[in-house]
Amino acid sequence: MISIDHHQACNVQPLSQQEAWRINAYWRAANYLSVGQIYLLDNPMLKESLTLEHVKPRLLRHWGTTPGLNFIYAHLNRVIKRDDLSMIYLAGPGHGGPGLVAPETPGSIHEGGVELGYVLSHAFGAVVILLLISEIKRRGAELDILTV
Repeated sequence: MISIDHHQACNVQPLSQQEAWRINAYWRAANYLSVGQIYLLDNPMLKESLTLEHVKPRLLRHWGTTPGLNFIYAHLNRVIKRDDLSMIYLAGPGHGGPGLVAPETPGSIHEGGVELGYVLSHAFGAVVILLLISEIKRRGAELDILTV
């Protein structure tokens, strides 16, 4: 059995106080946006006192998994930027999809359902598309015919 010191292998250092503050602020902002998307029809910036008219009559998501998903998203974003990674974050199954990966968010892939099969099929499709783009670039072809 091979033993790997993951901290040494990844050169991982604890977050600085400023990094921890930024991640926490990012997470709080993502949670705020998510609450607004889950519960509110209007007045997301709370420019006036909330009334029943601002609240959705029927909720399509629930809060339960949202803070955890946002927490993972915030830290993955930090690692992606730090290490210049090309990766995809797969979340499913669950109803608490964070607002940052809602279908309306540019660059997000929304699986359209709550079953793990949906998210995996979209992930497989994304990988195939990335492989096609890589092959097209390798051959020096233009990407005009391919819209992702």
